[in-house]
Parts: sequence; structure tokens; C-alpha cells
Amino acid sequence: MPKEYKIAVYILFIGLIYYVFFSYAMFLRMRTTGSPMTPYTLIFSLPIFLVYFIPSVLFLLKKEISLKILTTVISLNIFVNMLLSLGMVYFKEFTTIISNLGIKENDLLLLMGIARMFPQKVLLVLSLETPWLIYLLYLLNHKETKEFVRTKTYQLVNTQQFTLGIIIILFITLTIISMLFGL
Repeated sequence: MPKEYKIAVYILFIGLIYYVFFSYAMFLRMRTTGSPMTPYTLIFSLPIFLVYFIPSVLFLLKKEISLKILTTVISLNIFVNMLLSLGMVYFKEFTTIISNLGIKENDLLLLMGIARMFPQKVLLVLSLETPWLIYLLYLLNHKETKEFVRTKTYQLVNTQQFTLGIIIILFITLTIISMLFGL
């Protein structure tokens, strides 16, 4: 199988596993602090998990529709990250817009406080996450990945060192993000 496909599968499933642990850690942190937003952590986390999990499993099973779904979902995620980044750069205006949507400004500040985040940290986390999403988008749209998913055949190639290097860099990035969140 092509290294692009293999690396995309690793990134997707390592990201999903990390997301489960991250969501659970945030749930425990909110429950410990007695936050009124504790139940919403799971309510918001589950759909996000499923939106990535279902197409990832289809991608693992080499279904062509998974490429289109994942490309759409990841593109949307990149767009949301860019909006959140702008929101963190212009934080006062962002909280005003959020409060105009009916969400209390204090809820946003409480959520960020529980997460032990401030706008600069959120911006740093988004700047670490977004390049991985762009790289994943590149891998999914790579010619060899599309051909492999369509034909389900590929000549044997030894790309283990490159794949291992990418996975190590991914784990380093996830470790940095975990440290920023204080997990």
C-alpha cells in the first residue's frame, strides 16, 4: 500500500484516539470544577467524534466515498480553525459576537478557564493542529491514495522509516498540545 494511504490512516486513527482521551480529560476537569457545562462536553464531543470516525473506518475499508467525506470534513475543520484563530486574535470582538448569539460571555471565559487556556494558547494549539489537517488533506487527495482506494492494489514498497518519522512528529505535536492544556 502507498505510504500516503498508510500515513493518512495512522493520522486519522491516532487523532481519534487522542480526541477520545482529550474529551474525557476535559469532561473530568469540568466535573471536578463543578462546571454547569459538564454534560455539554459529551454532547458536543460525540458528534464530532462520529463525523470523523465513520468516514475513517470507510477509508480504512478503502471505500471511495470516504475520500470525499473526509475531504469535506477536514476542509470544514480547517475553515473553523481559521475562524477560531481570528476570534482569538480579536478576542474582545469575538466574545461580543458570541454574546450576541445568545451564549453568555462568561460561559466562554469559564470554558477557557477550565481548559486552562487563554487566547494565545488557543492560537498556538490551532497553529499546531491546522498544518496536520492540511497535510492530511494533501494525503487524501494524493494521486496514489486515490488510485489505491479505487483499485485496492499497489506494488510493495518499503516506506516504514518515513512513516515512522511522521508518526513520531505527530506524537510530539500531540504531546505539546497536551502540555498546553495541562493534561
